[in-house]
Amino acid sequence: MTTSDIELTINGREVVLSTAGFLSNKWTFQPSNTPNASAAWYWQKDKAIKGALMLTDAKKHGHVLARIQKDILRFEKAGLSAAMIEEITMTAITLAEHARRQSKSGEVTDLANSIADAGAAFSHSHDGGGGGGGS
Repeated sequence: MTTSDIELTINGREVVLSTAGFLSNKWTFQPSNTPNASAAWYWQKDKAIKGALMLTDAKKHGHVLARIQKDILRFEKAGLSAAMIEEITMTAITLAEHARRQSKSGEVTDLANSIADAGAAFSHSHDGGGGGGGS
């Protein structure tokens, strides 16, 4: 089993997106501005909407915070703080760039599927790409 990590800095805080396993298509990270500091958030394929990716606040049966469908990021939960919105946006952008780098053509036509598939592709390539960035 291999693990890949993508590190980025958001407002001076390091955030690590990681995926584990041979065919993993979930990306997880520890959000900085949540009431439960030990809870992770998960970018994963949306089983309810074909071709979409969702961000949940728990591995199973969590609340959907945001979705990426095709190339549109949509916030699903009301009352997110500005810091939470920034963290969601930056992780989505980082995963989009990672997917673009993993693409053979350097282009991504279906962002949600490409992000999910990039986790599995990374497990096969072991190239270590995709770090950095932030605001």
